[in-house]
Amino acid sequence: SKLAHVPQETTQYVQDYARVRLRGDYRAWIQANRTALQAGLNRALSEQILAALSHSAQGVEHARALAGAFDERLRALECTLEARRATAEGERGRLEEELAMREEVLRRAPHRGILFRGRIVSTARDRYLDVAGRCFAQALQEMVTETALTLLSALRQALSEETRTLTLLRSRLRSVSQHLTEMADRLIGSEAGLQVMSIDLADLPYRRQLYQDHIPPLEQTLVTLLNDEDLTAWGDLNVDDIAARLCAAASPPFRAIAELTVEDVLVNRAAEMSPQARKELLLHMATPSWNLDATRLEDGGAHLKNILVMGVRDEGHSIYRDDAHMLASTRDPDSVIIFSATIGAPFTALQRYPEYERVYEAVRHVRPLHVLPQFQSDSDQARLAFALGTIFDMIFNRGRYFYYRPADELDPPLKLGNGLANALYCFGSTDSLVQEVMDRVERHIEAIGTARAIEILSAYYTRSGEGEVSSGGTIDSIVIEMRKLVRAYTQDLRQTQWVMGSG
Repeated sequence: SKLAHVPQETTQYVQDYARVRLRGDYRAWIQANRTALQAGLNRALSEQILAALSHSAQGVEHARALAGAFDERLRALECTLEARRATAEGERGRLEEELAMREEVLRRAPHRGILFRGRIVSTARDRYLDVAGRCFAQALQEMVTETALTLLSALRQALSEETRTLTLLRSRLRSVSQHLTEMADRLIGSEAGLQVMSIDLADLPYRRQLYQDHIPPLEQTLVTLLNDEDLTAWGDLNVDDIAARLCAAASPPFRAIAELTVEDVLVNRAAEMSPQARKELLLHMATPSWNLDATRLEDGGAHLKNILVMGVRDEGHSIYRDDAHMLASTRDPDSVIIFSATIGAPFTALQRYPEYERVYEAVRHVRPLHVLPQFQSDSDQARLAFALGTIFDMIFNRGRYFYYRPADELDPPLKLGNGLANALYCFGSTDSLVQEVMDRVERHIEAIGTARAIEILSAYYTRSGEGEVSSGGTIDSIVIEMRKLVRAYTQDLRQTQWVMGSG
């Protein structure tokens, strides 16, 4: 009969529905909606983070706080959905057991008694379909919950990436801040090295006031500077690039400061001191600092000439144009310069000249003041120093090795080399050692007197060559050159002694 086929047809219909609709069409639609929703949520998340980053006075910190709040909300929602999924899984398991029982009842229904068979089959079928519907609804709800959890997981992953980017950006901006601070410190430090006879109108308090007068509101600055910038990409830039972008973008409000000239500042600060008073102060500072003794001048200084020049950017448009007779254009917008000189006085008219002459006379008898080592060639200077060091026992040899004896007796001798040529090469390659020996020789000559020094040096270059011959039986050429250098040095000493008197 037809009733015998009802259970099979009904269960086949339910199975086909589960396969085609529930696990087929519905799942595909849910996945498609999830993909579209995920893309939209990720985009909205990035827009919210970027908006918080670019349009807030707190910048990165505000964006990180917002990301943290988002993560807390997502974590709470994830916990709620996990609980809902667990409940749905339990309910679906119970309904699947009930569905299996109702299916068994439906399969037996056609074989029940003859009476009321149609009614029994119809009731079993309706109850089976009711349970199947509730089971499918529960499965669909579970599928939606799982999709929502997947969506939340992807969104939290995107949020984690945003947070990582913000953390990197914060670290990079801190480095940029330190870099710009160091740049500012260097600029301030470089301007602190002005000469004594200078007036710095752009002192630190005045500069701070200038920037305070021109700085725009912070919120407006952020909107202006960062409106077209993707700050999240700055984490991949190096410190110098970010600093250059910030400086270039932040400079427009302060261009008026860069265009100020020194005369603009003189006028702006007139309440502190008038431009004319500044000029008088500069004139006083530019006055020559030496003191002349008028009694040493033939006519008491009447023949002396005074020169006074004031350098300004443009003498035709200067605030000091009333002093046109002393102005000169320098084209320098940052400086006003005053040059003052007194011409015609000999250096012997200086009040300190007698003291200089006394010290000069005391030294000239014991030291060759005008024999300058720098007028000699480097190799000759080294050989002369080596020869003089040998003569005065600062350089000695043990066998074939030569050594330098330091001034401090506690310091060990310095090995120079094996053989005269090697020792000279090692000695001459160290300029500081050559100069040290020459300084010690000069001090030694001062101590023993020029006459005694000439006697010792003369004995060196006039003695026979015994013990100083080469393998060919002649005096070594290096020794000959050193003797000639010592002889020339001795002649300079002798000439100095003759000109200045015996020492």
